[in-house]
Amino acid sequence: MSADPAAGRSAADPLVHAVTAHWDEAVDPAIRVAARRLAERYPGTAAVVFYGSCRRTGRIDGQMLDFYVLVDAMGAALPGRRGQALGARLVPPNVYYFESDETGRTVRAKVAVMTLAAFAARCRARGWDTSIWARFCQPCQPVWLRDEAARATLAQACATAVCTMLAETMALAAERSAAALWSNAFTWSYGAEFRAERPGWRMAFYEQDRAYYDRITPPALDRLGADAMAAARARRRWRRRAVTGRLLGIARLMKAAATFDGGLDYLAWKLERHSGVAVEITPAMRRRPLRAGVRLFIRLRRRGAFR
Repeated sequence: MSADPAAGRSAADPLVHAVTAHWDEAVDPAIRVAARRLAERYPGTAAVVFYGSCRRTGRIDGQMLDFYVLVDAMGAALPGRRGQALGARLVPPNVYYFESDETGRTVRAKVAVMTLAAFAARCRARGWDTSIWARFCQPCQPVWLRDEAARATLAQACATAVCTMLAETMALAAERSAAALWSNAFTWSYGAEFRAERPGWRMAFYEQDRAYYDRITPPALDRLGADAMAAARARRRWRRRAVTGRLLGIARLMKAAATFDGGLDYLAWKLERHSGVAVEITPAMRRRPLRAGVRLFIRLRRRGAFR
């Protein structure tokens, strides 16, 4: 079947329709080419999803793009790399570096790989890990799809992520407007991870995709009905996530040191871009990236680069 994101619709479900309304919009051809190459690189790929800051701004040149590659099975996607496949099952996703200049423009990307089934499961509020539903309640765009079934599964997962985010945070919002709900949601969800963000980023997230959040909020609230939890319970849950989220973030960074080429450079670039704290990566740090990553984390935490 053609790997065309335009194939298939989910209009019967108002929330799914709202979440996917922008999925068929045009993207830079270089992104489509990169997505096709990623699907070829990882056998059993069901979907390649473009998300993150570059999707929000539309800028590609000189940037590090973000993709999720969703596969059927990690063992098949990573043949001969049993340790990495195991790591992806224990602490998903695995993160890899990708670079292509096939279109005459260099595309650099951070690529997260996990199974589509695990992705869909983690769009629900199981356990204390927010990393999937906190990101994919936000707008994303599949730029390569294997078939209709992959699109439908991804669409339902993203709709579930929207409901999870609101169910876990709306009791703590000052009001029920889309702006208040989503700025509050980002405050709590990103507060449960160590992040390097500039002041005002919470409202900026909403403002950059205002049409999306205004579109998805009414059907999401309709689907939730009276399912939102009480404020006291919600605060307790977020206090627990504040501990586990940081521990999981550290574990993912340490795991990425084994899979992500140039991981220290990416970490330094990301921190400076979001917080303004410049980091110099020395040759000694490159020789021992895992040790350097731990020391860098401790040093930058003390300097206030992230929470």
